[in-house]
Amino acid sequence: MPGWLGGETPEDTYNHVVGEGEFACHMTRHLPDEDMSRCRGSILFLKKMCKIPKYNIDLQRAVNAIDYKEAASDKNILLRHEFLNHHNQQKD
Repeated sequence: MPGWLGGETPEDTYNHVVGEGEFACHMTRHLPDEDMSRCRGSILFLKKMCKIPKYNIDLQRAVNAIDYKEAASDKNILLRHEFLNHHNQQKD
């Protein structure tokens, strides 16, 4: 949904994902921390951007497990400028 990032700015969200931070799946965010799963969209985004995590080994494994063709062909996974434009849209 354009503009909805759970209180984060588009830039903060982008920086968090590429900064190798943990990014919870919106479907499990209501669960205790230990039961949340990692956002598949953020993993696909990193793969589509050809960014292999350097410091977060678990995230590196998750990104490496994704087929590049799957990430590249997913039209819901936006490139940086598309993501920022999408979430910076004004709400009516």
